[in-house]
Amino acid sequence: MAKKTLIGWELLFSPDMLVPFIFGGIALSVAGNAIFTLLTKWLTTSSSALLRISLGAFLFIIFSGWLLRKFLYRRQLASFSIGKKMPAQRKGLILLVSNIIPARKAVETHKELLTKCWLICSDTSEKIGKELKNEFENESTEFEIIIIGDLDVFDPAILKNKVEQIYANLPEFFIENDIILDFTGMTAVASVGSVLACVGKNRPMQYIPAPYNQNLKAVQPLEPIEIVLN
Repeated sequence: MAKKTLIGWELLFSPDMLVPFIFGGIALSVAGNAIFTLLTKWLTTSSSALLRISLGAFLFIIFSGWLLRKFLYRRQLASFSIGKKMPAQRKGLILLVSNIIPARKAVETHKELLTKCWLICSDTSEKIGKELKNEFENESTEFEIIIIGDLDVFDPAILKNKVEQIYANLPEFFIENDIILDFTGMTAVASVGSVLACVGKNRPMQYIPAPYNQNLKAVQPLEPIEIVLN
């Protein structure tokens, strides 16, 4: 929260933002002139008035930074939008594994360019991850299975950290945009955690829509959809 508050103040004194910079410069000038006059007339009867001016200018700077932060934050929320498109094939895939049907579809979507696939599996879904690895791994595509506990699929922080670790240790010649996260599998909580590792960064995301049977099992995966954040 403190960092967000500072954003407005930083804009007031950043030459890259002309209008806020002028606004902040004027406020600083008023404060500086008031303080200078106060020091030169410290013993006069007007010192209390000048003190109030200095205090007012200081409070004005704080209020201006807070107000500007509020305005920019609301403007950012108003301009935020979510779109979707067919995902382009990528050479890296991070996949949350629980149901083999959408998981297989995710791999097949990128297999022509895929060189590295990270399979995040729970203890229960590890066998599905191994099945995918045996089915698709070849000389040009490497699969890495990452195991978390069965209860960890209900902890968004754990999934976020796992995805962050992958991006922090990318193979040579990989950039973040080379990799796409498929958050279809596991629990809704796990999906949220993995998405949090990508939002606000150049990290593409996709999911596999599918109709479900009476047992809430995906029966026929549809074409993947990439999420576009604007």
